[in-house]
Amino acid sequence: MGHAFDHVLSTDAARTYKPSPRAYRLGVDALRMERQDVLFVAFAGWDAIGARRFGHPSYWMNRSQAPAEAWEPGPVGSGKDMADLLAFLGVPSAS
Repeated sequence: MGHAFDHVLSTDAARTYKPSPRAYRLGVDALRMERQDVLFVAFAGWDAIGARRFGHPSYWMNRSQAPAEAWEPGPVGSGKDMADLLAFLGVPSAS
């Protein structure tokens, strides 16, 4: 599937794991963008919070409907699926 994406990033390249800031830096370095300009979409609540602590706005795609994490700063948005994410981004529904 790598041919379908401009960038495929792995924390292996930084020799670290999230929530290390070096892991989140991979995206801003690859995209050549400022951290506050990259929306980080996470499956896990702790990952969304780690991204926020790094400086990304983050969105928690809570597919499993897990209880919210109590850490701050929390994600700027959350939802259960891609439709919720698209609504958060203001992308019109296809239906």
